[in-house]
Amino acid sequence: MRNHHVLCGLALLGTAAPAQAFELEGAGLTIGVTPTVSSDYLFRGISQTRNRPAVQGTIDIQHTSGLYVGAFTSNVSFLGTNARQEVDALAGWRTTVAGVSLDVGGIAYTVSVH
Repeated sequence: MRNHHVLCGLALLGTAAPAQAFELEGAGLTIGVTPTVSSDYLFRGISQTRNRPAVQGTIDIQHTSGLYVGAFTSNVSFLGTNARQEVDALAGWRTTVAGVSLDVGGIAYTVSVH
């Protein structure tokens, strides 16, 4: 059974591999991949994994036009629920105007409940 809840996520990084970026020449795409293992997944000082380690991954695909899509996933464990995994989808547009970086986008936060 899947149940979607609105959650905000931020990982307290314990160990993170360097972000890997791959360019698809001719398509104008850059793909960024960031695998992470953390000692705990915290949001606003509250553990999302009940003080246990988290295995996370992020992928970001950006076009030279500034349009991007991406996803983030992490294991979660909330007291009193069967929540197991958070999967977030994001999309938007990034640009720089007069030396100022702008990013307009949205994120859908979902939690899978078993």
